[in-house]
Amino acid sequence: MGLAARSATAARMLHRLAAAISAELTAIESAERRADDSRRLRYAVAIGFVSAVAVPIGLIFAFLSTSTAQVTRLLRADPLGLTRPRTSAPDPRPPTKELSKFPALLCIASATPGRCMPGPPS
Repeated sequence: MGLAARSATAARMLHRLAAAISAELTAIESAERRADDSRRLRYAVAIGFVSAVAVPIGLIFAFLSTSTAQVTRLLRADPLGLTRPRTSAPDPRPPTKELSKFPALLCIASATPGRCMPGPPS
């Protein structure tokens, strides 16, 4: 009978040991999780601070690096000629050199409306 009592005692000891190991693993995981959270918070604060400082400084440098010549050129740029009045008559000769590959465009670009050129002039 001593064997049954001893085995019950050993089983209780092993059960307590398993519970202690489980509690220790839980404590270790909790400590690791807290360390990860604090590291993540530090990175978020650092990135937020760098962004809060770098973005306004970048905007200031961008503003100070533009010259008035660049701004004037941008304001005066009108590639389609929408705002400038046409002062001279259009060239009666169509630009056949560039349009020679596209006969339909030659028809549109011809000086006389309604008459299409059969091909590039020779």
